[in-house]
Amino acid sequence: MRVSPGNKRIRDKVDELIEHPDGIDSLLLDSLGLCERTMSLLAEELDDVDRKIHARTRDIDVIQRLRTIPGVGPLA
Repeated sequence: MRVSPGNKRIRDKVDELIEHPDGIDSLLLDSLGLCERTMSLLAEELDDVDRKIHARTRDIDVIQRLRTIPGVGPLA
């Protein structure tokens, strides 16, 4: 099985395999579940860090100007 790079594609494939586990070894399925939970937790942590960074830098003029540059703005 091959999955294109990218967080969204990988998460979609893991979700698909968990929802339709036909022919998937139970140990692999358990591992995929662990990966899915870990990715969700990391996404929540990243969102929290992004919010904190934004809150701490919202009044810094030079940072606000930098955020208007394509590729430099907030993390996607």
